[in-house]
Amino acid sequence: MLLTPAFPPSTGGIERTAAALAGGLNDFKVEVVAGRPESPVGMRPPAGILVHWAANDPPGGRRATLALSRLALRICLGFRPNLVLSLHIRTMPAARAIARLTGARVILVVHAKEMCEQPALARAAIGWADGIVTVSRFSSELALEAGADPGRITLIHPGVTPPEASPPPLSARPGPPTIISVSRLSDSSKGHDIALEAMARLHTLRPYLRWEIVGDGLLRPELERRADQLGLSTCVTFAGTLDDEALGRALNSAHVFCLLSRPAPAGAAGEGFGIAFVEAGAHGLPVLAGRTPGVVDAVAEGKTGLLVDPTDPQSVANGIDRLLSNPALAERLAAGGREWATALEWPRVVARYRELIHYVLASPGRGNGSRGLRWVRDLADGPRAPRV
Repeated sequence: MLLTPAFPPSTGGIERTAAALAGGLNDFKVEVVAGRPESPVGMRPPAGILVHWAANDPPGGRRATLALSRLALRICLGFRPNLVLSLHIRTMPAARAIARLTGARVILVVHAKEMCEQPALARAAIGWADGIVTVSRFSSELALEAGADPGRITLIHPGVTPPEASPPPLSARPGPPTIISVSRLSDSSKGHDIALEAMARLHTLRPYLRWEIVGDGLLRPELERRADQLGLSTCVTFAGTLDDEALGRALNSAHVFCLLSRPAPAGAAGEGFGIAFVEAGAHGLPVLAGRTPGVVDAVAEGKTGLLVDPTDPQSVANGIDRLLSNPALAERLAAGGREWATALEWPRVVARYRELIHYVLASPGRGNGSRGLRWVRDLADGPRAPRV
């Protein structure tokens, strides 16, 4: 049984992982319990997977978590899973209850942000898991800080689905030079504000430059207003959420991928990995990224992209200008990105999950009960804002 707060057509890193595992672990009978998507537009879900949808209003809130947990417990009585794969700490209380009811083993996937938003729940979830998957060296550190046994941690980077056709070389892409960013517009740490400031500086040197922002969220109106204030309304496009086909076309038409995830403030974890960078590489794009824990696992400096100070607009502008001014460098980084994406194609990544699942199933249960109930308050209160 796969427990996840979100599943396609919702779009995001957890959603992509959930879809790839549900569709790729075809030597198991898999059932998914997930929060109902907010929009029918987005990623294409895998075919032939039974998904049980839980109420999800507000998305990721305590009512949504409770609804998903209740549904998972009801489904497990008929499904009787031998393993529960939990893609978030918020689904771990349900996973723990299912394990007690059915004897199932439990594997938890650790990202980053959630470990600091709900620290008591994170510590409990780590203790309940028979196996722990971390998506980066940074998330491994967070799991260890939460009390994980190093012997239960397996580092598995998220995977990517390569485009069906080879992306065109950068020199063959028509139109003006285009920067593209892909992320939800609901987290200020993604750095769109700094990117707009950098774009304003570049605009005076390269008035023909374009920037396409793919994604949606609560910050979009504020970012649109800031673009207007900076005089960028004619060169910055807010594309909203795109389905897989439209996103692929947008990536294949761009010349540089830029996303400036920045270090999180005290009490927050920031970016766990950043699969969007690897997906950009799969589409033949050189990457400009912020030098941030988690991101440095996804972007190899000088091999797949450039790392800059994500809080400094001039550093960002210089990095973009360097990529646009040096076609040989851009093509070399794009080739490195395609090679890195090939190493992380989903069949390879799913094979590592399959190996871990068989190992956990063959091993004695190693999850431990949580001492105390502080995690209950974490679950009831929901994610806390980071300390600034």
